[in-house]
Amino acid sequence: MIQSKTFDVMQTALNRFGNLIKSLGLVINESKTKFQCRALGEKHLVFNGKNIERVRIYKYLGMYVGYTADCKDAEMAHIITQCKVRLQPLRSMAYSGAGVGVPILKMMYLTTVRSVLEYASPVLSCLGEGRLEKLEKIQNAAMRIILSCPRNTMIDVMRLELNLQSVKNRIQEVSVAAAIRHMRSESGLGLRNSIKDVVNGTRTFWRQGKNGYVKELARNVLKYEVQNFCEEIPQAPRPPPWEEEEVKVNITPLQKKNECYALGVLRTHAQNQINKLYNENTAHVYCDGSVREDGRAGCGIVILDKTDSACVQSEINFRISNNVSSTQAELYAILYGLREITGGEGDVCFFVDSRGALESLKSTAPALADVVFQCRAVLHQLKQSGRFISFTWIPSHVGIPGNERAD
Repeated sequence: MIQSKTFDVMQTALNRFGNLIKSLGLVINESKTKFQCRALGEKHLVFNGKNIERVRIYKYLGMYVGYTADCKDAEMAHIITQCKVRLQPLRSMAYSGAGVGVPILKMMYLTTVRSVLEYASPVLSCLGEGRLEKLEKIQNAAMRIILSCPRNTMIDVMRLELNLQSVKNRIQEVSVAAAIRHMRSESGLGLRNSIKDVVNGTRTFWRQGKNGYVKELARNVLKYEVQNFCEEIPQAPRPPPWEEEEVKVNITPLQKKNECYALGVLRTHAQNQINKLYNENTAHVYCDGSVREDGRAGCGIVILDKTDSACVQSEINFRISNNVSSTQAELYAILYGLREITGGEGDVCFFVDSRGALESLKSTAPALADVVFQCRAVLHQLKQSGRFISFTWIPSHVGIPGNERAD
């Protein structure tokens, strides 16, 4: 797909694309190539000497795209047809008498029916309440099948029983998450600036118009309080495997579970670990990540002054994606802590109360590879500048000031 704001730029891009295709020895079927535009009147584009057909609706990557209401109706009809077909196996399993339980039926609904809605979320997010209500009816029918409920059962009760949110809210969440991933990349600068202008109040909309997606996306970004995640995140280049150094992780395990010790014993154990690493030229960083019962997650970082361990140099707290695991939250706290100390001087000791996160950092095959490799890339940069970074495990909630403050 090639996009442009003017016909001249589009024609130039098509000419260059055609020359590139010829140089590679490839062939493009001109009859299958289409174009869309908002402008009225006769508009023509030429590719390889042939006119390209102009269409109002075009199916691209399984979704109908276009500028008119006809396109929205076609997309809705396509999705509803796909979902209704997928409800038949769900109904057969539920009423077959084979003893299929609610968890399996719910998993089948999520993987076969709602996945269709999630895939089309960026397109569906701009639709009105009337069109989205048709999709809500599909989920309502699926919930009745899963729970074997009559038609007069309250929808909110079925959602609560199955722990499902409305289709509208799910579409909004998925579309916001996809947009944030795009805005964090280099190609997302235009969208990122548009959302920033709306959030800062320097851009307003008086109608839906051609900016309907941006308007709806900005509203959802503010709704879920994720405007801080729209900034581009610089990715440290990952070193080749033969240059990766072993992560220094100090874990002094307790002989019994934490519940078997008095609070004072655990505090003494943690303080001894901290005292072993005390040095006037070493900064102490406490990281903590947590996930609430409703799925909201966040991280806290406390950096203590090198000369006075009781003096807090800086504090950082931020939200991360909902429904992550506690280990993921801890790893993201470590990652942002490493980024925070980049550019400084001296050695740094990280104190973390998650053994799972520290085990992942030093693992050769970590389960959460993406965030772990990002941590290792930043660690490599810090070590290249002559700084020594170590990680130490301490028990949680034992009265250590830095850890309690981060928590």
